[in-house]
Amino acid sequence: MSGLRTQAQEHTDLASTQAWAEGVPGALPGDCWRACLASLLEVPMSETPHFVALYPDVDDELSAAEGPAWWRASKAWVEEIRPGWTIAAWDVPETWRPIYLESSGMPDRVILSGRSPRGDWLHSALVWDADGTLAHDPFPGGTGVVAPYPDRIALVPRGPRPCAICGEPVYLTVSGAWRHVERDHAHDAAPSSLVVSHADA
Repeated sequence: MSGLRTQAQEHTDLASTQAWAEGVPGALPGDCWRACLASLLEVPMSETPHFVALYPDVDDELSAAEGPAWWRASKAWVEEIRPGWTIAAWDVPETWRPIYLESSGMPDRVILSGRSPRGDWLHSALVWDADGTLAHDPFPGGTGVVAPYPDRIALVPRGPRPCAICGEPVYLTVSGAWRHVERDHAHDAAPSSLVVSHADA
């Protein structure tokens, strides 16, 4: 893999991350999310903001519908540097199933969030979309995340794109609760794995 696909996080001070998790003012969290975003998009870390540090994870008037401030800022940044694309989050099913349709030409990895094996906070790592196995942990010597897994985050086109099966335009729209993505196109013979329904979330 190229270096940009496997970038390591720069902030690895566990004491500082623990202090941040406990709400200590001025404490700096680890930047695993930043490293995962940079690696997923193949953008240098130096050009990727540390969103979790810049935007405290506190509820505001937009949180319920659009997610916390660090998520909204991350999403806006992705849409700026990758016009026509965005990020969206799915719950993680007990039995892994890919987000992307096979042979759709979409990215081969997604970001998986879970408990850190090093402390009481969340950690992010890249996994292969096909089977959920670890592709890259940005923490030096890291072995991934620990269940429960609250989210998996994927880079998705804002649409339209041609359907991998029939070639018709497919539109993706972020709607409703912030982790849900809906598609207006499906095939009975090959149920879409590109998105999960609201019933699955």
